[in-house]
Amino acid sequence: WKTYDELAVGDLVMSYDIGNDEMVWTPVQRKSFFSRQPIVRLYNPKGFEVFCTPNHTWAIEYRVAQKQKCYIYRKLKTTNELKTVYSIIGSAPMRQGFLKTTPREAALMGWAITDGWFSRRSENQFRIGIGQSKPHTVEIIRELIADIPHKETLYPAHTRTFPSGRTYDCLPSYHWHLTAQASRDLLAAFGIAHESQLPTVVPQISFEARAAMLEAMMLGDGTEIGRFGCKNRPWVMDVFTMLCALQGHVALKRQFSSVGEVPLQTIKRTKRIWVSSLRREDAGLADVWCPTVEHGTWVARFSNGVTVLTGNTSAVGRALAMAGFEVKRSLASREEMEKSARMEARLSVSKASAAPKETASAKPSEKTDGPATDEQKDEILRFLEELRPKNRSAQRALLMEKTGRQSRDDLTQKEATRLLEELKREAPW
Repeated sequence: WKTYDELAVGDLVMSYDIGNDEMVWTPVQRKSFFSRQPIVRLYNPKGFEVFCTPNHTWAIEYRVAQKQKCYIYRKLKTTNELKTVYSIIGSAPMRQGFLKTTPREAALMGWAITDGWFSRRSENQFRIGIGQSKPHTVEIIRELIADIPHKETLYPAHTRTFPSGRTYDCLPSYHWHLTAQASRDLLAAFGIAHESQLPTVVPQISFEARAAMLEAMMLGDGTEIGRFGCKNRPWVMDVFTMLCALQGHVALKRQFSSVGEVPLQTIKRTKRIWVSSLRREDAGLADVWCPTVEHGTWVARFSNGVTVLTGNTSAVGRALAMAGFEVKRSLASREEMEKSARMEARLSVSKASAAPKETASAKPSEKTDGPATDEQKDEILRFLEELRPKNRSAQRALLMEKTGRQSRDDLTQKEATRLLEELKREAPW
């Protein structure tokens, strides 16, 4: 994770590709900072809470049912434009990853950083160990390290007094100690010299390896309801929130246990946040900032721990993320940047055409033929889905064939009207 002062133009950040419903990596194009902007608090009782400006953008999704069919639309909308029928897209999976770390190695590391330890008695005495007492997880670990050189030790049942002051009878526990070479090999599989460097490489491992690591971490220090906590190694919470963002999960607001002040975060069961469940209230003035990236979205970890997909700043000054947010190294969306470029172009044309009345008269047809309306673009998308179902490339090719345009946003009202007439003739219904 990176803070405002650490993030630089050209750094890769994770962004949401609306067309393919997945995350991609893209470079930061610029950073914007605004002083003393009005902000609002968006929250629900289940642990989602963010602070943003009223013009902050979000990736949203909504459904329209027509003629016994359901059409799904995804767009970027500002906070002020959110409707109760919308759901905010909180995350999506990142499929990319180039490190050759295997799922087995990732799972083993997941166990080691939660229910394990890293022993360095001397420079040449490095060992990784894992301890476990729950019967079903004991068998999982045994199967995981079956072919890895190690030593297994059984410790009998005993009585233990916990930090809460309560004493319990504990089950027999098993400890597995990897050999020195196997321990070094595990770190080498991630390309790191020390386990605390894991946050720098987690975004680079494969989707399957990340899934195996997150599953092991939840079995080690997680609960059945999706809550995870780790106190002794603060960077482990960074790994957890990274894995949530990369695997398409939303990490909710950070809490602390009643005993021991262990930081706890919960994985949201779905990646959508329903606007109908959100409450909004003014939160005063604050300095705000945001990076600009290609796809118009990026992943932020708010100061309260909430990790969620959020929106770009644009050329017209959209504001955008509380000072102190952290940005994940990742890529972003093309639609928003194309829209911003078009708006800048229209603005410059408008300024250039502000000539004396005798030279500024435009043809009536030019005045009325503005960009296609949202309703026209939605209807065009519906026809494209019908004619080329679940194939974005084929839909784009059909649009290019009919209009010469690469995006619905490039169409004028007249072009959109003509296109709709053609698509209606070709539609099977």
